[in-house]
Amino acid sequence: MFDNSADVGNWQPTVLVLDAESGQTIFTVDLNSDPALAKFKLGYPHAITEARDIRFSPDGKLLAVGTNQGQVKLFDSQTGQLIRSLDDERGRMADKNTTTDQNAIARAIGHVASLAFSPDGTCVMSSSKGEGGSVAFWNANTGRELVRLPVSGGFGGCVAFSPQGDTVICGTEDGVVTLWDVVSGTELRTLAK
Repeated sequence: MFDNSADVGNWQPTVLVLDAESGQTIFTVDLNSDPALAKFKLGYPHAITEARDIRFSPDGKLLAVGTNQGQVKLFDSQTGQLIRSLDDERGRMADKNTTTDQNAIARAIGHVASLAFSPDGTCVMSSSKGEGGSVAFWNANTGRELVRLPVSGGFGGCVAFSPQGDTVICGTEDGVVTLWDVVSGTELRTLAK
């Protein structure tokens, strides 16, 4: 559940995981708990961290949370314990559009637009929103980036794996849909409106 209240005074940078039957909170994830993010917020007090996408792994053991700050965090879905943060250290250090304080935050990709797990749960795919959009593939067990593909049109959007896991698709804000072969990274087809 996203806790994005219309009343900014009540807004909290949290993700609540609820029991489907009782509606009771199982655990809460505080998106501002990262010390580097807290330091960044001292210089930019109005900066908001929001969950942009949330996905359970196919086996239900992991919860992936992607934020507008570019963070992708994997949590234990039963306890809420952070397992790992996906980090494109080389990319964030080379990014000339962000501050030194923001570059200290482990970030997987630009502003997260969408997340998806492969059908076998071994891979997490993330897409970035904004100029220079891309789709990145991460090993869910190690957090290592496997490959990054540019998005046609440059604005990453929703992503999904095919049921067999051999093809991925990305739809962008400007109406471009791209399909890739997972093994080779070859673009199979691009459709534009």
